[in-house]
Amino acid sequence: MVDHVTAARVLTSTGGNPAAVVVDCQDASHHQVARARGGHVVLVPGSRGPAHARLYASLTYSDGRWLVQNITFTGNQC
Repeated sequence: MVDHVTAARVLTSTGGNPAAVVVDCQDASHHQVARARGGHVVLVPGSRGPAHARLYASLTYSDGRWLVQNITFTGNQC
């Protein structure tokens, strides 16, 4: 995957852990779903990813690490 972060924002609250939202335009056009059958890996036709997948990721900061809470796909244009 090739990530192209287009926006990032860190949010803080009084007494709570910081949170962040990251907007990404991901290129998944070189990746495809595969399955294993009888010891052989078979690519699934038509499963190649989009070249411009817009994703929103929400993260929280805990114990010195950013943890992904949710990733939402919002379309194939970015």
